Amino acid sequence: MLFTPTNLSPSNLSIDATLPNLFMWQNNGDAQTNYQLKIYKNSDSTLIYNSTKLTSADNFHTVPANSLTNNIEYKYQVSIWSSATITVNSEFVFIKTNSTPTVSMTVPATITTQSYQFIATYTQAENIPFQKWKMILYNNSNEILDNTDYIYDYNIKHTFEGLVASTTYKVECIAETQYGLIGTTGKISFSVAYSYPGSAGELNTQILNNIGGIKLTWNDLNLIEGTVTGTYEYVNGKFNKSLKLLDSSLLTFEKQIPLDFTINFWVKLESGFSGDIIILDDDFRIGWDSTLNRFYYVCQYRSVCGIQTTLPTDYFRIGIKHSKIVIVSSTTSYTEIIE
Repeated sequence: MLFTPTNLSPSNLSIDATLPNLFMWQNNGDAQTNYQLKIYKNSDSTLIYNSTKLTSADNFHTVPANSLTNNIEYKYQVSIWSSATITVNSEFVFIKTNSTPTVSMTVPATITTQSYQFIATYTQAENIPFQKWKMILYNNSNEILDNTDYIYDYNIKHTFEGLVASTTYKVECIAETQYGLIGTTGKISFSVAYSYPGSAGELNTQILNNIGGIKLTWNDLNLIEGTVTGTYEYVNGKFNKSLKLLDSSLLTFEKQIPLDFTINFWVKLESGFSGDIIILDDDFRIGWDSTLNRFYYVCQYRSVCGIQTTLPTDYFRIGIKHSKIVIVSSTTSYTEIIE
């Protein structure tokens, strides 16, 4: 027995008539011996494409490029035979024809920051809006490193974080129209080069349309650069390589810290050290007084000493906030707060 073909594809979607398009169906009955695909203009039922009756058990047929015209609604029907005389016809299925959207993105050949916001643009010949988009970050071997998944939002932009210096990446943006046509920028290659990584901070939220979701983004913190006067070297420290200042050397930070800023230093001092440890500007210094066995800080020429203690022999952390200084030693398990 021969049954009506089902699961016809494409169905209620848009296809680009300038490209070859694959039509498929499912045969649920006796073995198929022949098939025929007919495509009609929906407005007046004019027959536009006829495959003729073909001897084949295939459940698919490719309509050559430019057999149809874009921006027109069509309907099609598939007929199948199980012998020379037994035939059944599918229901009519409706489709639209539209141009494939163009998605473009300008990407610098070299990006000089650890994070970068990629912005894409979308155009479509018949002015069909897009429904969703996604961005994908690849390594140079086309392996996916990060993927936004589809986002239902009209701003096609996304920031990829954690880009590594001296590395080559590829980025791609894919957008889909409301009728299912997909456009892509293709994989765009770029390299990354910077002297030091940035930091991420302030958290922002953005409501995403249609999916009831929230997108989180964050901005770079202020970066305070230091200048070394004298001799220094990099040694194994708290976090891989650390900066070691040799005798009579000094690390100076010339920019003033904002009031709401928090900064941390991991420090290791030689036995018998005494003097300034950190100089943040002309009138703010943090140091160790070996005579008093106390940490101190000097702010606007006013000197404040902490409690009497022992200088840690291993790395310890100095945390600076606008209202206090916190000194933490991981080896001796103590916390000293200078307020």
